[in-house]
Amino acid sequence: MRGALAVPIRCTTTSALIVQNGAPTRPERVDTIDGIFLEGRKRHLQPFDVHIEFIGATSPIAVRLSGSFLMFDTDDETKPGQIVNVRAELSADVKVKTAK
Repeated sequence: MRGALAVPIRCTTTSALIVQNGAPTRPERVDTIDGIFLEGRKRHLQPFDVHIEFIGATSPIAVRLSGSFLMFDTDDETKPGQIVNVRAELSADVKVKTAK
């Protein structure tokens, strides 16, 4: 999986990002490129209630991701999303943007 996540995070030993989109009465698709795509772009995991932990002060850092996503089939927009639980630990290269 390749991708980019632009998040303002200080270079500390551990930082966290929490995404909570409330409890939907019906899993609803949001027109966004945020999330995780699987099987090319066939399945879209849209963040619902997710905790992301960034561990390390120098590149590469460890990224721990856990929580619930809404999974949609991008080939059939009429199908409702399913809530799926995801847990992963990834390694990420960090690019530091310097002020000019």
